[in-house]
Amino acid sequence: MAENSKWFVIVNPKAGDGTGKRDWPVIQTLLQREGVVFDYAITQRKYHVVELTVSAINQGYKKILSVGGNGTLNEIVNGIFIQTEVPSTEILIGIIHVGMGKGLKPIKNKPDFYLNKVLALKEEKHFMHDVGMVQLFESRIHHTRYFFNSAGVGFTAELAHKLNMLQEYGRNGIAHYRFSMIKALSQYRASMIKLRIDDIELNGTFFNISLNVGICYIRRQPAIDDPNRNDGFLNVSITKRVRRWKAAWNLNKLLNEQTYDCRCSADYKGKRITISAKPHVNLEIDGEAVGSSPFAFTVLPKSVKVLIG
Repeated sequence: MAENSKWFVIVNPKAGDGTGKRDWPVIQTLLQREGVVFDYAITQRKYHVVELTVSAINQGYKKILSVGGNGTLNEIVNGIFIQTEVPSTEILIGIIHVGMGKGLKPIKNKPDFYLNKVLALKEEKHFMHDVGMVQLFESRIHHTRYFFNSAGVGFTAELAHKLNMLQEYGRNGIAHYRFSMIKALSQYRASMIKLRIDDIELNGTFFNISLNVGICYIRRQPAIDDPNRNDGFLNVSITKRVRRWKAAWNLNKLLNEQTYDCRCSADYKGKRITISAKPHVNLEIDGEAVGSSPFAFTVLPKSVKVLIG
């Protein structure tokens, strides 16, 4: 297999409520103007990104650029680990984020934002990034999935499920996001969960459990010396059973994988985490609803290269 020095760009036109489609011509022009050599493909369906990533690597590409949201990036990471031609540590990932990222406000000053990302592609400065791995059941079949940013069990999984259902019908954007958020909060019931973080065992009724590769970020790529992105640990944030008004008041923090300063929250670090529940609970990874418990999480230290910029 001959190595291809070009970037392979994967564009998700549906990301960011259609921002991917609207802004791709601008990004494409910047790439051409700055002399970045690339090929590209437009996604057409769910999991198409995984197929494109595997195909690109099999064709010799070792530099993959995501123009999309968290879901696009997640599928790229899963494609990297599905293929067997090239070690994951040889693949460089670039990120131009055009998604809404759990309801965040649109990017301000887009021309400068996109230009800085394109210039970073030319420099190719990078660092080694951890990747989370989870074993789960989906449609009663055992699966292994990978995540770049975060995984959520409990409320965030309930929200992701409702959002994904709307997205299948082309209903995106902040308005639908807020509607799903309110609906999920009104319907969600905390579950009895057995949680093990390395040698620590915790049992109880939990509102939400977030497992993060470092500190979860949406549009900021981490600094090269950020110890949270490649320390070989998952950061576990637990929110215990809380009153609904308190959860609503702190909802933005919860949805961005943060705990807030109250007695119902706790933070841990671990390398191996298992979760079981009665009844079964659902899971989301990088904003995508994927399956149900039991779950077994681990971290793959410094397993991919990520562009800085």
